[in-house]
Amino acid sequence: MVRDVILRSSDGSLSASLPRVMTDRLGLAEGDRVVLREMPEGILITTLDTDSIDAMRFAREAAARYRVALRELAK
Repeated sequence: MVRDVILRSSDGSLSASLPRVMTDRLGLAEGDRVVLREMPEGILITTLDTDSIDAMRFAREAAARYRVALRELAK
């Protein structure tokens, strides 16, 4: 589903209202968190996936901890 939304100024930021039909279908409610990703095509808005966030945190910590070994393996 593709919808146009209008950006509005709110406290120095821009906000967009999501159409009710989309929020109902996706199970989103006021106060829910979403993730914004800049893509070559524009902005991708996805629901917050805590499993992915935990996995990325683990990967960053492992990369920092084993930085030297990973650098050697990359040669």
